[in-house]
Amino acid sequence: MADLVTDGAEAQIQFEAIFEHSPNSMACADPQRRLIRVNQKFTELFGYTEQECLGRTTKFLYAHPEEYGRTGEQRYNVDAPLQPDAYVTEYRRKDGTTFFAETTGVQLRDNDGSLIGFIGVQRDLTEQIEFEAERRRLNEARSEFVAMVSHELRTPLTALLGTLDLLGRRGAELPGGVDRLVAMALRNGRRLGALINDILDVEKIDSGQLTMELDFFDVCDLVDDVVLGNQSFAEQHDVELRLSCSARAAEVCLDAGRFEQVLTNLLSNAIKFSPSGEVVEVVVQRVWGNRVRIEVCDHGPGIPGEFQGRIFERFAQAGTKPVRRTPGTGLGLSIARGLTEKMGGSIGFETEEGNGTTMYVEFPLEV
Repeated sequence: MADLVTDGAEAQIQFEAIFEHSPNSMACADPQRRLIRVNQKFTELFGYTEQECLGRTTKFLYAHPEEYGRTGEQRYNVDAPLQPDAYVTEYRRKDGTTFFAETTGVQLRDNDGSLIGFIGVQRDLTEQIEFEAERRRLNEARSEFVAMVSHELRTPLTALLGTLDLLGRRGAELPGGVDRLVAMALRNGRRLGALINDILDVEKIDSGQLTMELDFFDVCDLVDDVVLGNQSFAEQHDVELRLSCSARAAEVCLDAGRFEQVLTNLLSNAIKFSPSGEVVEVVVQRVWGNRVRIEVCDHGPGIPGEFQGRIFERFAQAGTKPVRRTPGTGLGLSIARGLTEKMGGSIGFETEEGNGTTMYVEFPLEV
């Protein structure tokens, strides 16, 4: 009959397997931080053989020797039990090259609580750091490219729109049919301008460069102004805007211009998806959690089920066409979500295919 493996022996076998086959560098040290054992990954990472390491304190591994002392004071105090703790250190290989690694140190104590050594695990961060640096470089290059292209487009577009606007004001003096062409060019030029603004907003949100001018506002006054500003667009599409506000004197901390941008996006979508003669209702009310909720409710076709999970994604557009087709970029709701969250709010929707959609934003009330 084979001998039974004791619990202690089994634990030792498990430790040996983990130590030798770990994908990370591992080392054992005595209470004076002298290396007494290293695994193969350790020798591969630092470039030393096991014999070159044993008996030496870990000071020779640090790219900055003063870090050895600080690390010892903070994490290898004999009198203070050490909980598993990860920290990032710059190390030096045998060939003189340096690298950053995340080290997790654990104290080893016997049954009496006496310190008998340490185990350290190093995870090389070289690839991660290089990846992050490359990602930052690409993001910066993208930001510069978008800003440059947008500027180069804005300058001639502004001049073009100004010229078309002047021509449009003199429509009666233009030859037959030209006034319609001017109006069409002006309309599409404005669409292009809106697209440029959307792209710039997406870039600012992504890069964290979006700034907010926050102040305290009466939410009903803000909503009333935005609804009034969208009345003309609603009338063009034979849709009535109806406002109901039960949250009078409720103050929110917002960027008024960005809030107008968010609510205008929700209103324009509701108007575009509403049949002629319908009503788009805007409801402002207090909700649970000391928050205010602004709802925009339409009676359009609703959001298709397969599209609902992607409604706030960029360039996402539902397969269901609006009642009157007004092309969009598919960026509006994505930008609305970014702006709303930047102001400390949340955005969502409720919908039923064939029975309309309610889009809403919520913000905390100031008390």
